[in-house]
Amino acid sequence: MKTQRLLCVYLQRLTLAGLIGAMLGCSTSGRIGAICSPSPEMAQLVLIRPPYPVGNLATYYITLDGCEIFALRAGEYTKVAIPAGTHVLAIKSYGERASPEPEEGERIEAVNGAMLYFTIATAYTTKATLKRITDDQASLETERCGYVPETRLSNRKCN
Repeated sequence: MKTQRLLCVYLQRLTLAGLIGAMLGCSTSGRIGAICSPSPEMAQLVLIRPPYPVGNLATYYITLDGCEIFALRAGEYTKVAIPAGTHVLAIKSYGERASPEPEEGERIEAVNGAMLYFTIATAYTTKATLKRITDDQASLETERCGYVPETRLSNRKCN
């Protein structure tokens, strides 16, 4: 009886320690690094991460030209100002630290004043993918998500 009780207490503490460790390792949503002020010479990148049955606990890191710019969790979206020009947009997931190679991302052409809409999908796998969508599709997707302002900082350190 005493052994069972000690085992139960041990398992409770181990479970609690594991949960705390997992929570401390998760990044919060928000901007990583410097912010670009929106202007007519900039494009707006709208990133939407709808809730999916798979991968909801993971934070996804959006990279632009190999640099992390934003962290998003399930059910969130944001708008990020980016300079006009050709860029490589990519996703890192599950805490990967290495920058993605440009071939892994999607080449985008940002035009002054343009709005570029992308969803981040897991499609029932562990790998996140970017999908370009229309403004009508984006309108429907953002209704299911909460807005994360570009001014909110993530607790993730700039790499």
